[in-house]
Amino acid sequence: MQNNTKKIITISAIALVSITTLLSSFKMIKTSEVGSVVRLGTLQDELMHTGLNFKIPFIDKVSVHSLKQQLHTAAITPSTKDFQEVYIEYQITHSIPESSVLNNVKTITGDVFEVSIKKHINGAMRNVISHYDATFLAQNRKIVESEILKEANVELNGVAIIQEVIIMKHKFNAAFQTQVNKKMQMTQQAETAKIQKEKAQYEADSVVIKAQGNADAIRITSEALARSADPRFIEYTKIKQWNGISPTSVTILDSNAKFVSVVK
Repeated sequence: MQNNTKKIITISAIALVSITTLLSSFKMIKTSEVGSVVRLGTLQDELMHTGLNFKIPFIDKVSVHSLKQQLHTAAITPSTKDFQEVYIEYQITHSIPESSVLNNVKTITGDVFEVSIKKHINGAMRNVISHYDATFLAQNRKIVESEILKEANVELNGVAIIQEVIIMKHKFNAAFQTQVNKKMQMTQQAETAKIQKEKAQYEADSVVIKAQGNADAIRITSEALARSADPRFIEYTKIKQWNGISPTSVTILDSNAKFVSVVK
């Protein structure tokens, strides 16, 4: 009886070890992921790709890396060209290219965003903002974001690719923020006044052009009528001036711009 029990325990243990070993021999990699393999302390040159991948049980250690776009937010307090500190909350969208995964594993210890991406994006943000005064930053955020994006990608050198940088919030100290707001308001008012002036000028020019056109039309018609006493012109003038009541006379211009009355 005891022998049978021992056999059962032994068989169960062997089965458990076998199942565990079998399960440990494979690693499932999802879509938009890759796996790096460290074997006995040495990083292997080949990545695991989407699907079921074989690994040496209890020897291979697999780390999974996402290739999807990732969203991170952070904050920083850089200084502008006119020495104003500005608190900035920003958001970036980035991804890690497959070609950079192995090198990142070799050279970066810890989270890639915290260790590398954040450092370079903060450095680019400090550098770019230091070239502009506070008012420019407040009024031209898109330009600043674009320059930060370009500089950060150059500095990252392929470690990751930043697709977008968004400055979600910027805040100066209270006194200076009031000055910035007033200056922005004055700039907007000046732009509005400029637009209104241009609109008024356009409308005035339109009136002049229209008046000139009418004058030219009158002159051309008068000259044409004055060149001939042909009854057809007289009839034409009658028709143009007719108000539904039979006229007793019509008026035309002679060549010297004097009025000549013709009685019906």
